Amino acid sequence: MKRRLTCILLAALLLLGLCCTAFAETESVGAAEPQIWNITDTVGLLTEDEDLTLEERAEEISAQYGVGIYLLILEDYAEYYDDPYETAYELYHEYTLGEGEDRDGVILLMSMSNRKYATFFYGPKAEYAFDAYGQEQMEQEFLDDFRDDDWYDGFSDYLEVCAAYLEKAEAGDPVRGDYSSVGGSDGGSIATTVLVCLGIS
Repeated sequence: MKRRLTCILLAALLLLGLCCTAFAETESVGAAEPQIWNITDTVGLLTEDEDLTLEERAEEISAQYGVGIYLLILEDYAEYYDDPYETAYELYHEYTLGEGEDRDGVILLMSMSNRKYATFFYGPKAEYAFDAYGQEQMEQEFLDDFRDDDWYDGFSDYLEVCAAYLEKAEAGDPVRGDYSSVGGSDGGSIATTVLVCLGIS
């Protein structure tokens, strides 16, 4: 009788140990940082269908031109870094975004709580397709939608203008203007951001 009770007790302890191990593994997986996709909406701004449609289009453009196209929607950039541009820059590199060996890519970061945004361009293909003038011009394509809180159309316009600029660059006819004084440098990479409060007074 004692031997049977001992066996039952040992079996119970073994099962308890296995349950604890499985729980710990589940907790570990749950604590991992979320992956950044081409379209990453952390605030639920987009419907599931809108998110899927934009994701498919962003993946299509990225694959066609070898330049990763990203949209990152956050509640507040200040939870990460000091300003929207720094947040876009740091997260781009932290998650090793971009296509190809040079990690070419374009990212639009939206911070919803304060209605600010930043764009970051990285890699030779992205720089060629979007010079300082082109970067400024492309932003005008979606800002009008954002001012009207028309987020989905604004994000769609962002993707389509990226595709149009990349198509022109691939054909050897990139969008160019009469000046190139806007923008900054990131280790030799041109990267510009215009931080705009989009609230309408």
